[in-house]
Amino acid sequence: MALIGTSLTVKPYVALYTSQVPDGEITVSSSTSQGRTETILDFAPAAADSGINTRDFECSFSWPISQGTILYTWQPSIQPYPESTFDRATRFDDAGNPGNKLIRGFILELNTFGNPKAIQVQRSDDAAFFTPSESPATTNKQVLKAFSFNPPFVAHNIRITSSDGVAWMHGPDEDWQLTWIADPWVEYATLRSEWSDLGRRGAKYLRGLVLPMDTQGASATIKVVTSDGQTVTFTANTPAAVKTPVAFAFVPPIVAHDVQIQVATATAGAWMSEARWDFDPYPEIIPEYTPIMEISGPDNKFVQGVKLIADTANLPVTFQVLFDGGQSGPSFMGTFNGKQTLVFSWTPFNAHDIQLVPQGNARVWWGSEGEGQSEWVFQPFPELVTNWITELTSLGGVGWQHLRYMNFAYLSTTPITLTFSVDSENGSTAPLTKTIPSSGGTQTKLFLQMSPNKWKLIGFSATSTGPFALWLPDIEVAVRSWGDSGPYRPLKPFGGTGTPQAEV
Repeated sequence: MALIGTSLTVKPYVALYTSQVPDGEITVSSSTSQGRTETILDFAPAAADSGINTRDFECSFSWPISQGTILYTWQPSIQPYPESTFDRATRFDDAGNPGNKLIRGFILELNTFGNPKAIQVQRSDDAAFFTPSESPATTNKQVLKAFSFNPPFVAHNIRITSSDGVAWMHGPDEDWQLTWIADPWVEYATLRSEWSDLGRRGAKYLRGLVLPMDTQGASATIKVVTSDGQTVTFTANTPAAVKTPVAFAFVPPIVAHDVQIQVATATAGAWMSEARWDFDPYPEIIPEYTPIMEISGPDNKFVQGVKLIADTANLPVTFQVLFDGGQSGPSFMGTFNGKQTLVFSWTPFNAHDIQLVPQGNARVWWGSEGEGQSEWVFQPFPELVTNWITELTSLGGVGWQHLRYMNFAYLSTTPITLTFSVDSENGSTAPLTKTIPSSGGTQTKLFLQMSPNKWKLIGFSATSTGPFALWLPDIEVAVRSWGDSGPYRPLKPFGGTGTPQAEV
């Protein structure tokens, strides 16, 4: 009962007027700030949450008629609460995700009124029950409490249940919360992945695959299907509700372009988008020309053969060598069973740029896709020229010099005229001009005895009506300072920069 002055008595009740709120749980205060007297009754039970938990609330008002008291209005202040239930289950909940989920726990707003409450979670997929580690739970007021499952379980829809007959309040209802702690999980179904080029267009040499899976503790089958018409079948067995990476090996490896993963067992799931593939990029098996290659720069080369890495699917294929503007070089036949290195040789020829042309389907490893690089077998070869002239040089001597002889390394098909130039205006004398006979297109080295000569600087010039080649590192001269009684100095004067060699 609340006595307001001497004019008004208020008696709050609950349970349809069968239970009066004790005076000790009522605090009365008044205010006249709005013109009329406003009387406020606060309910604060000491052993419970602030306020009274009740299904209904009533008040009786009484005052002496002689006082002329007027009751303008009364308004209870009510905060909606969940019903106090015993064994009522919540509705099934998808935890914000309609797909399969790994349920690790939940956070529940509840009040068990100080009594231990046994709580379970039921899965809709098979009506199985799971008991959280924190059950039974005891609270004596409205709290948020975390619950966990060890181990977690997988489900689509779940709900809170209880069957112990203990009264409690809980969410999700009247703003009381229920938050599931869950992760998206793979579906247990015969699903197929999208077709994938594995991030790289073209052919690939597939060696292995690591695929996260959950087969629920039973043997499961997956298939790898390729756009090239191949199917490889694997089996795995992984623990339930555990994301387990499984490594598979392609034995033997296969060559494919695009791939698809297919789960063939309805009780298994796989994280197909997280698959990690072990593969090597491969060239296509087509009669594709190789690039036109300079091979170590634009210089002339003496081409002797090739170390060829290729795959012709175990069929014989002829390869044609082209060089220097499409001229036909040697051809050869090779049978490559998978990726192999075979070595081929031929009568050497001279070339600057070289290209290899398969006459049938072949994968050729030559600076394109995949590990490995074929190699031409060659040696540097002098350029074929009709005119070769050096600058003047002292050949490393001091003062007047004398050239005794010369070993001339060359190849030609026409005679070569070898002339000498010396420093002028000081009485220098050059050796007489030499006519070098044709070598008939073969490499040779000719000894040349020089006529009397005396100079401080000397230069060399070779000309011919046809192309010729000079092996500059193999050309030798014998030189001595004028008046020196010692031996002649043997020199290789050509092919490099600086004294004593001359730049060509």
